[in-house]
Amino acid sequence: MAVTLVALLFTTVAVPLLSQLLLLSSTTKPLLRHGDGRRLPPSPPGLPFLGHLHLLGSLPHQSLRSLAVSHGPVMLLRLGPVPTVVVSSAAATEEALKTHDVPFSGRPRLLMVGYLLYGCDMALGPYGKYWRQARRICVLHLFSSCSIIAFGRVREQVVTELVGRIRAAAGSGTVNLSHILICYNNSIVSRATFGDGEYRLDGDVGGEKLREVLADFLELIATLPMWEIAPWLGWVDR
Repeated sequence: MAVTLVALLFTTVAVPLLSQLLLLSSTTKPLLRHGDGRRLPPSPPGLPFLGHLHLLGSLPHQSLRSLAVSHGPVMLLRLGPVPTVVVSSAAATEEALKTHDVPFSGRPRLLMVGYLLYGCDMALGPYGKYWRQARRICVLHLFSSCSIIAFGRVREQVVTELVGRIRAAAGSGTVNLSHILICYNNSIVSRATFGDGEYRLDGDVGGEKLREVLADFLELIATLPMWEIAPWLGWVDR
């Protein structure tokens, strides 16, 4: 259970991170050509064919932080043949995603996202008519003040359970707050989504099955096909 929840937490960091890297690479690729007179961001030494893939390691968010300390908040990496601009400071991120939000509003067409979400997602979906309509629906029916008030009772119940679990666990020694807070977050989301039935992420009967399905889904959607990084090795994915 703890391993699954930690894996889910890591995936919530890794998936948006890798998706944003691919987004930036697809958006800035036409601008990163040698000989066009443009000034490129600083870049660490790379390897032929691999570029900087070997620098990412098993924990890419930590590796990128270390690289940003050495090369600055805006740097150029090459994921195989794909040039990628990495933005890691608040000021640079605001400029890219707020000041110049339209050029960065697109999304790369990822193979695993298409297989798993059938083009009906919003977080990783391409910018267009469907995306604008889905976003409008979410703003009106999920993230509105009325919806937040309506789910207030759910939050109160979950907080009460959370305090009870912490109090009970404190009597036997150290309390793993990371695990408990992940359960708290999953409980609120699943109760708001699935109601008070057995099939909740925090449930004992259907919850285990739902957690397994979600863990498999997150593992698959975080998988990066070889051809997206090295097109000449696309046969490996077949």
